[in-house]
Amino acid sequence: MMEIVNYVESCEDVAFTRPIPQFPVDRHDMKPKILSFSQMKETPPGKHIPEWLPALPDLHTYKRTPIWKERNSDSRNEKIEQARQRRKAERSLLNLQQRLAHCGASTSRGASKCDQLWVQRGNEETPYLAAPLEAEEGII
Repeated sequence: MMEIVNYVESCEDVAFTRPIPQFPVDRHDMKPKILSFSQMKETPPGKHIPEWLPALPDLHTYKRTPIWKERNSDSRNEKIEQARQRRKAERSLLNLQQRLAHCGASTSRGASKCDQLWVQRGNEETPYLAAPLEAEEGII
């Protein structure tokens, strides 16, 4: 405990990047100042709007502001990409159907020929799926 007390007494105070307000904080200073029609010395746009209400923002903030950015898209390129993705998905599905049809003809006891071929084919393509070396084979 004494180490903590010594540290607190000996360390320098590090100032914050922003000033910290003194307690109690006056919340009225923190609120954004929105002036009413009468404070801005404007007349409301309609007779049904009282002057003590907050004034409306400038017209440019809500009349012609775009809601979203329009994409510059080429529909031809999008259609070509969609067709490419569709062909890729169909090709993948066809390969799966062929594999399932081929495996369905094999026996269901233990590892079928289809599974063995699949593992062997995977080992040829990916060395990480190959069977581990025996202790004698790994010694040079």
